[in-house]
Amino acid sequence: LREKNEENSVAASDLEVESKVLEFFNSYVTSRLLISASIIEKRAFSRASERVKVIDRMVKDGLRLKVDYLEAKYQEVQYEENYKRVLVGLGESLENLSNLLHREVKEDELLPLEPFAKILPLNLESKGEILENKNVIFLGTQINVLNANLEKINYGFFPELNLVADYLTNAIEPNRTDARTKGF
Repeated sequence: LREKNEENSVAASDLEVESKVLEFFNSYVTSRLLISASIIEKRAFSRASERVKVIDRMVKDGLRLKVDYLEAKYQEVQYEENYKRVLVGLGESLENLSNLLHREVKEDELLPLEPFAKILPLNLESKGEILENKNVIFLGTQINVLNANLEKINYGFFPELNLVADYLTNAIEPNRTDARTKGF
């Protein structure tokens, strides 16, 4: 049982290390993606602000209607909200990355993702076997530990035998009262 518990502990620690590495990689890529998105959203917001200024001048000159100005202003507010939303997501992602690294990570430490560039040479072809998967190994060791515990529990019980005999009959004659008085 001790060996099976030790195998289970080793499998659990391997699985935890692998899951932390995967969590770090996801957080890192998400942070880089959000940095790129913040750059794009900031540019979109500045273009919308410039458009509002241009349309405002055109409305004053009588070349555009007030409706065009309000529509441009609405789009500017919408781009501003998108930019702020991306900045909030970036802050959360950097905080998650900081927690994983146990140090503060700032936005200028990470490079934005380049469009159409590969992050890593990722391949969808599986190179491993299902029995080499850390989750499968961990679940297998847990099953072994549970089976060993069940076996130990089964050895700990002794059978108990309770024997009860009961004899019922309807052969009592109404004229005889001695069976009732003697308890038979």
